[in-house]
Amino acid sequence: HLADAIAPTLAGALRASNVAGTQVTVQYTWSERLARFATTPEISGILLTIGVLGLILEMQTLHGIAGTIGLASLGLFFGTHVYAGFSNGLVIGLALLGIFGILFELHVLPGHGLSGVLGTLLLFSAIVLAFGFTFFFVAVQSISIAIVLTVIALIFTSRVIPENAFMKRMTMSYVQGPEYVASSDFRGLLGRTGTATSYLRPAGVALVDNKRVDVLTEGDFVHAGTPIRVTRVEGARIFVEPFKEA
Repeated sequence: HLADAIAPTLAGALRASNVAGTQVTVQYTWSERLARFATTPEISGILLTIGVLGLILEMQTLHGIAGTIGLASLGLFFGTHVYAGFSNGLVIGLALLGIFGILFELHVLPGHGLSGVLGTLLLFSAIVLAFGFTFFFVAVQSISIAIVLTVIALIFTSRVIPENAFMKRMTMSYVQGPEYVASSDFRGLLGRTGTATSYLRPAGVALVDNKRVDVLTEGDFVHAGTPIRVTRVEGARIFVEPFKEA
């Protein structure tokens, strides 16, 4: 006496219960299935990894390619969470402010760090809020996945970049060629002046005595085109500082 009847199918159960009328089966649309897939902790972590890696590589290269991929990945992450109903326009606003702060630090006023730190905090806050307070631990899981994958990817990239010609061009590393012959002794450049041919953040490329060499600053940011002077040479590391002619 726990059930009025036993039916093998849904239609049979409806007849046994004297339920009549039109039967409507609700299914997820393609966009809803995509949103459900993209908002899982694993896929969210991968999207965040691509987004963070894109911003990090953009910080080093300033070519725009990595930054575009990173922004597209973050846009897909936040867009699917909004579409799935987990977050709202406030989260999108925080994410845009965070990305704006990071880009402002990279391209407009680099070196001071305030807008970069503030932008990073806003972006991570938006990521946590995108999942909603109910799924806080899911957000922590996705962020943990992103951190682990980002570290692994950076270690892998650091090993691959020296052997990859395309990535050498992306990171503006010089290679052996007819116009430049690598030398193990750069002490002859000590005290010489030249021009920064790329952003020094603090690493970059400069033209010293008509030679294109990798250089470092003592931590300061130097714009491309700034006159520089070699202040210290330690093996293959050439340290420079901005130089103003008297």
